Order: sequence, then structure tokens, then C-alpha cells
Amino acid sequence: MSSRRADPKARGHLNEAAATGRRRAQVQEQSSRQRDVALRSRRLLAELSGGGVTGSGGAGGAGHVDAAALAALGPDVLADRVKVVTAALGRWAEAPPEEWQAALRQLAALLSTGSYQPADAAVAGGAVNILGALLQQGPTLLPPDTARRAAWSLELLASSGPDAAKAVAAVAAVLVSRLTAAVGTVAAAMAAPAVAPGIDGKAAAAAGGGGGGCGEELLAADQLAAVLGSVAAWNPELQSAMLAAGAAEPLLQLLLATFEPAAALPASSFARPPGAAAAGDSMEADTGPAAAVADLPAEPPLVRCCCTAVWALGMMVRGRQTEAVLLVAQPELCAGWRRLLLSPSPHLPLLREAAWLAAFCSAGGGAEAAAAMAGGGGLVPGLLLATMRCVRQASLLNTGDDDPAAAEAAQPLHAALQPLLMALTNIAAEPGTALLLLTELQAVRPLEPFVSATATAAAAATAAAAAAGGAGASGAAAGGAPGVGAAAGGGSNGAAPGQEAGTGPGAGEVLSASGMQALVACLEGRVGHRGVMRGGAAFAAGLAAGSCRAGGVAADAARSALAAAGVVAALVALLRGSALDIRKEAAAAIASLVQGPATPGGGGAAAAAKGGGGDTGGPGPGTVDTLRSLGVRGGPGGDEQGVLAAFLALLRSPDADAVHAGLRFVSLVLGGLRRGPQLVESLDGIDALEAVQYGTAGCRVPELQGWAEELVDLYYGEDYGEEEDADAGGDG
Repeated sequence: MSSRRADPKARGHLNEAAATGRRRAQVQEQSSRQRDVALRSRRLLAELSGGGVTGSGGAGGAGHVDAAALAALGPDVLADRVKVVTAALGRWAEAPPEEWQAALRQLAALLSTGSYQPADAAVAGGAVNILGALLQQGPTLLPPDTARRAAWSLELLASSGPDAAKAVAAVAAVLVSRLTAAVGTVAAAMAAPAVAPGIDGKAAAAAGGGGGGCGEELLAADQLAAVLGSVAAWNPELQSAMLAAGAAEPLLQLLLATFEPAAALPASSFARPPGAAAAGDSMEADTGPAAAVADLPAEPPLVRCCCTAVWALGMMVRGRQTEAVLLVAQPELCAGWRRLLLSPSPHLPLLREAAWLAAFCSAGGGAEAAAAMAGGGGLVPGLLLATMRCVRQASLLNTGDDDPAAAEAAQPLHAALQPLLMALTNIAAEPGTALLLLTELQAVRPLEPFVSATATAAAAATAAAAAAGGAGASGAAAGGAPGVGAAAGGGSNGAAPGQEAGTGPGAGEVLSASGMQALVACLEGRVGHRGVMRGGAAFAAGLAAGSCRAGGVAADAARSALAAAGVVAALVALLRGSALDIRKEAAAAIASLVQGPATPGGGGAAAAAKGGGGDTGGPGPGTVDTLRSLGVRGGPGGDEQGVLAAFLALLRSPDADAVHAGLRFVSLVLGGLRRGPQLVESLDGIDALEAVQYGTAGCRVPELQGWAEELVDLYYGEDYGEEEDADAGGDG
């Protein structure tokens, strides 16, 4: 025996349940990248709209700071200026208001450049304590727009790096206190009776007004929540500090007050009239760069505030089991969640943040959170319906002709689809919720036209270009990408593909579709985004693993449903010709479906020889039939679709999860088919197994090396070939 050989029980960190855990860990990793994108977007929005960049009231004068001139300065010069401005701001108690408010505007402008040197200089100069002291003042000394600019400066500091964020955490109590007061005003305004015939407090707040200056309070709450979320986003230590300071409670109350009314607002109502600014948003209504975005769609204060509250709360619960479970147990929160997910015209940034929150809770909360979300929370139908709508719209925009307008319109759809698929993957991977999700995935639902201002504009531009390009171009625009009809439900009602694109005779009609069709569209690349394709493969892998862990009934149901819907065929196509990160997810899904329900005590080649199941073990009930459905039969020439060859190719990759999936499938072929060893050998499988055994392909995980060695010794030992003549007549 080699010293490298390991007990099968030591492979626990390489089984499919552990792979599910690694997928959930990737939720946090990918959300960190999303956090960085969000911070850059907020900074860019503030720069374009003049927040902190121009002078007082947009009137120019001594307070004016030119953004282009700041960009041309080096970080050292910026740091020196920050020191001077911070010192001037520190004298706010004695200086005239005009003087220290101009210093505050300059500080915000200098910090908005994105360099870490100005942020370090501001922290070293005591800017955090100064800004915290300012935020403790009343509205007489600190007008609302000035208070928001001070909080915005703290957000810029917190987003510059974990050290600066740790400094901002020192004034968390001030931020929480001010946010709590703002939330009280917002909640009271939302519950207010009608302020005019046909207009209630929620509608007035959405328009930027509302009783008692709710528009101002919404904007203030938005900015304060952004500071708390920016601090908590960096690491668990700062996350714990924010939770200890009581930041989660006002954020939750803010979300409860705004979630359902914000979800009720259709996206088509978000267009800002040309030249108009959001009511009460004087910090971003300055002249200058604001003119560049005057005609762009703007979020109402209600939606903007709700987006930030969802994001900040997600940063608080990310990776924390207890907090995630407590959050999904809130009935009022789940009600707003459901309304947003079921909305036919959601605001896509809000949908994206709500999807990330669902991904965080389902990943960190484990089986308990997944059960609450799928059971009492009732979120699974909404998650699937939102996914179907986004897939449909993105498929229609993916015309394959490199249209910039269509590509730009599809970006928010792709950004929402990825966390939606992550949340569904997490729920599907739990045995207690896998069968429920599989049932919901097969349900046929009406799919009304998706309303999106940007997508509508892109579709109009595409249609105009097609009309100008002649009949051939018109046909391509109407037909869309190949197979779009299936993604949108055309396969179930017989509609032509062009009818779903919004350019044919059936444009605008309600179609019938299932989540399975949307999943197939993701796997087949009709959405036009590799991240969505990978998310679809991971969803299939999670569903297959969860169903098989749930028992024989669920495993058989998953096998038949996924095969009938075309998911298995799409997974096989990905396995044979896609990038490694997608191939390994497709491989994990296929291996789970082939293996079937796990049995206690399975694992290792020895278990395979005995017919036991398990994540790393041998064949289970239905394994041979599933292998045959994939075109895999015993003996040379028995790999009709190239599935086994694709799995053997994974054994030569350096990725441990890919090698693990490959070993799972190969062990099932070796132990499940009568002439499986001959088939593997005919495809140069012994060499592939030895590549794992000796680590020549770059994967040097001792447990995987030992497993490969076991398979070689067991099936290709001294007695190999003795029964070949007797077995030549069948494949078992």
C-alpha cells in the first residue's frame, strides 16, 4: 500500500455537499466584487451629478472645485490639500457657516477622486471625528444637504479601504442614532393618510415629497445606510462592529418601511423629466457636470433609499448564519420581497440587490434559512418568475450582431440574473427543499411582457436599424437569437420566435413558460453572458445534488424532469466544449444524476466494488440506465456521445473540483458497467487516472491521488483481463 492512500472518510471535504459549501462561499467572493462595482458606481454618479464637486448651490464662485482639474493632480498633492481642508473644517465651531461648508464641499470632492492617499490624510487629520461631531448637530446649524454631504464624505472614507473603514466605525453610534431618527420620520410618512385626493403618503414619498419632508429624510436615510454598509462590507471584524453598534435594527426598519411601496413602483415610472432633479436632492442638483446626466432615468428617493437599505443589510448578514435565519423569519420583509420578485416591471437595481440578499441568506443560513425562504417566506415562485423574466428579456436583446444599445440594456439583466441563480442554487442544494424547487421549476406560468425603459429604447433602436438595413436585417431582428422562443415560452404555446421579440405580430402578448425553459436558455448561452451560463450549470448541479441527497423518489424525479426538459442534453454540450469553470459544474450535475441517491457509508473504490452509493462512492439505483441514456455502455466503442471522454479530460486538469467530478463519474463507469474497465482503458483512461495519482496534471490533493490509485489497483490489477472473454457478450 502506498503511504498516500487515505481512508474514504477523509474525503469528506471533497464530496458534493462540500462542493455546495464552496459554491456558497463563492457568493461572498462574487458579492465582494459587486460591492466594489457598487462603490465605484456611487462615486461616479456623485461626480456626474455634481455631488460635492461644484460650489455652493451650483453658483460657482470661490467654492467651485473642478473635477477635471482634480483628476490631473497627483495623489500627494491631493493629500496635502486634504490636510489643509480638514484643518479648516475642524474650526467649524468658530468659523462662519459659509467657510466651513465650503471646506466640507472641497473635502468631499478631494475624497471622491478614489485615491487612497487623500483618505489616509483625512483620517490622520481627524476628519472622521470632525464629521461625526457635525452629524450630531441639529438642522439649524446643519442643513439637510450639508448633513448628507458630511455622511457622503464618511462613505467615501469607508469605501477607500478597511483601515479607513475601521476609523469610520468609531462614529457608528452617531450614524445609527441619526439613521434611527430618519427612519422614524420615513415610517410615519409611509403610514400617513392621503395628502390629496388619490395620493397617499407612499406615493408622495416616491415622488420625492411626502408629508413632513419625507423626501429629504429618505435621501438622508439612504446616505447614512450607505455609510454603515460600506464599513460592514470589508471584513467580519467590521461587520461585527456594526452589528454591535446596533446598525442592523434601523436598517431593517428602513427596509420594512420602504420595501413593499418601492416594489409597487413600475420601472417605467422612473424617467426623470429633462432638466429636473429629484425633489429635495440639492446635493446632486448643482450645475456643471449634472447637465451631462439630466436626461438619464433617475431613481425616486423611495427606490434609491430601498436599494441602499437592502444592500447595507446584506452586508450585515453576509456569511452569518444566525442573522440570516432571523432575517428571513420576518413576515413583513418576506411580503415585500415577494411583491418585488413577482412584479412584472421591477426596477432592476432594486431587483439585483434583493436577489443578492436572497443569495446571502440562503448561503449563510444553510438548511434552516432555505426552508424558511421556500416555506413560510414563499420566495421560490418569485425567484423563479424573476429569473424567467430576466432570461426572456436578455435572450431577446442577445441578437448576436454586437448592437451596443442592446448590450448596454442587457447588462442590468445579467447583473440581476447571477444572484438570482445563486439563491436558487443554494435552496436547491438542500435535501429538504430540493423537491419543492423541482416542482416549482416545472410549473408553467404566464409570462407577461417585461417592461424596462432602457430595454424598450434598445429594442426600438434595434428595430429601426433593422428596418433601415432591408428585409434580411428585419428578419434577423424579428427572429432574435436561435431558440429564443423556448426561453420565452414559445415552445409551450406554439408561438413563433419572432413574436417574443416584441417586433413581430405577436409582440406584447402574455406567454406561458416554465423555469426549466429558462434554465435551458441559460445553459445554451441564449442569454449571452458566461457568468449566467456558469450560474445555470451550478443551479443544475445544486438541484441534482440536493435531489439525490433527498432520497430515491426525489432523485428519480430530478433525473426524469431534467432529461425531459433538455437540461441534461445542455449539460452534456457544456461538458464537451466550454470553459473549465463551467465544465466542472456541468460535470458535477451529471455525476450526481448518474450516481443517484446516496446511501450511508458510501465512499471510495471499495464501496464501488460492493455497489454502495455516496458522494465519492459507487453506483446507486438507476445508475446503469442513466449511463445508457448518456450513450455510455461497457466495452470499447461504448462512449457514443463522448461523455466519458469529457470526464476523463477533467482528470487532466489542475482544478480539484473538476478532478473530483471526473473521478466520481469514472468510478461509476468502472463499478457499474460489466465492461466498464475496458471502456475506460480504450479511451486512455488509465493514463488519465495515473495523471491524478502522480499529480502530473497539477492537481496534488492527497485524497484525490489516493482515490485514483485505488481505482487503478482495484480495476487494473494483476487479474485484469481474465474475464474479458466471458464478459464480451454484454455490458451488465
